[in-house]
Amino acid sequence: GFITRLADQTGQDLFVLGDSYKNLYASAKQAGFATDEINKIFGSVVRTGSALKLSNEQVSLSLKAVEQMMNKGTISSEELKGQLAEQLPGAYGMMAKAAQDAGISVSGSTQELGKLLEQGKVGSAQVLPFFAKRMEEAFGKNANANINTISGSANRMKNELTLLVSALDDSKVTSFWASIQNGIANTMKDLTFSIKSGSWQE
Repeated sequence: GFITRLADQTGQDLFVLGDSYKNLYASAKQAGFATDEINKIFGSVVRTGSALKLSNEQVSLSLKAVEQMMNKGTISSEELKGQLAEQLPGAYGMMAKAAQDAGISVSGSTQELGKLLEQGKVGSAQVLPFFAKRMEEAFGKNANANINTISGSANRMKNELTLLVSALDDSKVTSFWASIQNGIANTMKDLTFSIKSGSWQE
């Protein structure tokens, strides 16, 4: 599905994305967003987070901020400056340009955006699709950057293992894979101990 593919492409945690999508989808649908728009906005935030090599938590908090914007119907300085821009560098400037793309802002400047936010004139349904487009243009081509980090590759491995285990119904096969996973876990535990104690350098 959409979330599985996105997690695989970006090296983000499957469960984190699944939970975030469920909540964001509910808020977006209530606000009148079409499924295609929801997927584009959600995907652009995740791909931007991946390009910037953000953690699972940072991506989750970014999506939570977007969810709140959709829920309220208008974008406030609190969600944009205090939440989204704290996690996604450049988000405030891109939102200013998105407001111009949507025909709400004349200049596309952050100063004008600040005034529009205060006046409650930045509608999430009007601006977020343009914001998603701006993010894709700026970061989309580097969306798989996170895959090559330790955390990103670990997420991918965990995701694939989760999908594999969920596909195994035979108890004997499940038991076999459980023993393999426990073996890997024990090896990692020993390796972590060796690194922390410095014995691996001896």
